[in-house]
Amino acid sequence: MAWLNTTYPGVARVYSIGQSVQGRQLLAVELNGRSQLSPFYHKKPKVKLVGNIHGNEQATREMLLRLIHHIAHGYGRKHRMTQLLDNVCIHILPSMNPDGHEADTRLNSNSFDLNRNFPLDAMPYDPPSPEPSDNDSATVQSWRATGSGPLQPEVAAVMQWSKQHNFVLSASLHQGALIANYPHDACDTQGLLRSCPTQEDPLPLFLARVYAQNHALMKTNSNSSLGFVNGTVQGARWYTLLGGMQDWVFFDRGSVELTLELHEQMKPPPQQLPAMWALNQPALLRFAEMGQKMT
Repeated sequence: MAWLNTTYPGVARVYSIGQSVQGRQLLAVELNGRSQLSPFYHKKPKVKLVGNIHGNEQATREMLLRLIHHIAHGYGRKHRMTQLLDNVCIHILPSMNPDGHEADTRLNSNSFDLNRNFPLDAMPYDPPSPEPSDNDSATVQSWRATGSGPLQPEVAAVMQWSKQHNFVLSASLHQGALIANYPHDACDTQGLLRSCPTQEDPLPLFLARVYAQNHALMKTNSNSSLGFVNGTVQGARWYTLLGGMQDWVFFDRGSVELTLELHEQMKPPPQQLPAMWALNQPALLRFAEMGQKMT
């Protein structure tokens, strides 16, 4: 991605936030407009977008790479892109799990699910007991199997990155459904409650609706048995999980992150990627623009 620095100087900056288990760089891109001499340059609200947290969900990486090019190329040429970067700074991590991407596997190279590995100490409920129990729920069993244990370097890097920049709005991109998932992913120690109020209601739901309503297919997705309403769902209503990035951002960083499921197939064929991009591009842009309203 280093070519972005020279292709879009002053707009795109490629940098590393850390390394994966196998030593691959976690490369992020900062998109920012206006001169660095402007007093507003360093005061803009910051938005974070993360893809490929599960290594086999590779189309999410492709969507973010296309978004980077679309915004950077449009800055100074198209009014909407110029307005966006003149008012919001966007940081994009196309692949949080480059080892998993290389191996085409969900987990990182230490066999951890990175979206189960975030600390639970900021949560408003006690973490599960460190000792397994016959009473453990399926949610806890999943967390014990692939999430609990040593903090993985990819997760530690994203945590430090998040603390450094104080992002006002975030999203992680996934595949396997077509839905905008909003906090919380769990409401209690065992992940048994299926619906829980958020301290920021109705903000998380409002932001999920913003994304879904700007996606021509997602906004039509309703399924009462899954809790889907017009392309949105509270995570715990759909299925519960512990150690996810979405809840860590909400409780530790005090801001909203959405989990955006962008395609019902885990591996959409390459010929479907242009259509996938056409559907998600307006929603991604509108979501990024919402960063202006989070200050």
